[in-house]
Amino acid sequence: MKPVWILRALAIASACAAALAETPPIDTPVAVINATVVRADGVRIDKGIILIEQGKIVAVGREVRLPAGTRRIDADGAVAYPGFVSAFAREGVIAPPASEEQERRYESWFPSISDTPQAQTVAANRLGIHARRHVRDLLTIEDKTFAKLRSAGFAAALLAPPRAIFGGEAAVAELHDGPVRDALLTVDVAQTASFAVPSRKIAERSRYPGTLLGVVAQMRQVVSDARWYARMREYVAAHPSETLPPDADLTALARVLEERRLLLWEADSADEIHRVLDLCEEFGVR
Repeated sequence: MKPVWILRALAIASACAAALAETPPIDTPVAVINATVVRADGVRIDKGIILIEQGKIVAVGREVRLPAGTRRIDADGAVAYPGFVSAFAREGVIAPPASEEQERRYESWFPSISDTPQAQTVAANRLGIHARRHVRDLLTIEDKTFAKLRSAGFAAALLAPPRAIFGGEAAVAELHDGPVRDALLTVDVAQTASFAVPSRKIAERSRYPGTLLGVVAQMRQVVSDARWYARMREYVAAHPSETLPPDADLTALARVLEERRLLLWEADSADEIHRVLDLCEEFGVR
């Protein structure tokens, strides 16, 4: 679907904005000329013209009457493809199956719950915590992966990782059929979060958190741990003889707390929206 050399809709918008910045009157019409215009999947106009007036596209075609004083932007060799941007999607994002190996890799030592009741939270219970994940590592694009989105008029989307308490880093991608590296526009744009109750693979380990109350408590615990971990990294940097176990989840969440990464919540009801607002205020994040 996508030509090798394509001028993305965002790039055209940037070019138009740059051109307009050079001419003070905002009401000056702008024409993008000589572009290959893709009006819909499979419908192309060679040497097409896009006329923009008052910030809106008012005409598209091979022959367009241009008002006097129209500023022309030559887009010869480029392709203009219009489309919506989906603010949240998961098409093409494959959730890796939960496994005992994964739980043992990222969690700390767990006393068996069959031996004795747990009197305190273990050092690194990562059930439901996947802040370390990146969509770029989970995205698989096949011939029809984005067909439904494209047919609905979408040209790009923010792709989120699988749902979890902290799910990982989202990315923005073009919705074309081709290599993942060519589709990705921006990676690691936001950490994701939800109130999803996780499941446990290792039977002898605690299944906490198994309720909504537990999910919120788990959020609070891991955010507190991330703050502590960030401080300890500074301490270890100043005291080379000290060590700190690597923790990809806490490192990823520390970026959120330091406001170097946005936090994107899934909230599907009024109650969840209020919980998100309260927790953001409590955590000091946006």
